[in-house]
Amino acid sequence: MKEQKNTALVTGASSGIGLAISHELIQRGYPLLMVSNEEEKLEEAARDLEIKYGIRVAYLYMDLAKYDSAKELFEYCKTNNFIIDILVNNAGIFFFRYY
Repeated sequence: MKEQKNTALVTGASSGIGLAISHELIQRGYPLLMVSNEEEKLEEAARDLEIKYGIRVAYLYMDLAKYDSAKELFEYCKTNNFIIDILVNNAGIFFFRYY
């Protein structure tokens, strides 16, 4: 019998390293909860992964820079019965500057 895996939660999952990690985790059989503040890119990435791998991918559009966002994310997981096995906290802000 194949082992049932709980969900992997990846923040900053709509592009870059977060999206690459999402690909790696789903290839290893983990259902995903992808979180990002880039709504359209997030929805498209989640849909593409779910179609390609046939594994559940949920997504949540959320700006984790806002006050109480971590608590809101925790409550969302609890309310929607997500059991998180892996957390990849990849959300961040990067500013391009010319010096």
